[in-house]
Amino acid sequence: MKRHRSKKHVRLSSTRNLFVPLLFAIIFLIIGVSVLTLVKQNKVVTDFESCAKAGYPVMESYPAQCKTPEGKVFVQVLPTPPPQDYYGSSTFGNCGQTSDCTVGGCNSEICQGKQEGGKVSICIAPDKPIAGKIGYKCQCVEKKCMWKK
Repeated sequence: MKRHRSKKHVRLSSTRNLFVPLLFAIIFLIIGVSVLTLVKQNKVVTDFESCAKAGYPVMESYPAQCKTPEGKVFVQVLPTPPPQDYYGSSTFGNCGQTSDCTVGGCNSEICQGKQEGGKVSICIAPDKPIAGKIGYKCQCVEKKCMWKK
C-alpha cells in the first residue's frame, strides 16, 4: 500500500528547507559585520600624517612627532627649502594661509609664522641678495611658512 504524505508533513519539510539557509545567512551577516567593525577600529598608520589623522598624540617638537599606543613614533617630513641663492632662512612655522606668515630679522631675511614672535638675527651685510628683494615671498606652503618664488 502506498503512503501519502500529509499536507502538514509537506509544510514542515519546506519550512526546514528554508530554515537552514536562513540560519547560515544570519550567521554570515553577523560574522561580516563583526569583521568590518574590527577593521574600522584598527587604524592603519604608516606615516606622520596618518598617525595624526588617526587622532594619536602629536608631540610639539621640531619636526613634530606622532606616537601610537604601541609606542611607534612617526616624524613629520618637512618640505625641502628652495636652494639658497639668497640670504635668508625659513623657520617652517605652522600656518593655515599665507597671512599667517611674516618676515622678520635685522635684514628682513627670516620667513616665519606670526605665532612664533619676532626672531632675532645678527645684523651683518649679507653676502647674497635678500630673498624678499629677488622675487621670493614669505608664504604658507604645505602648512609651513617658507620663502618661495
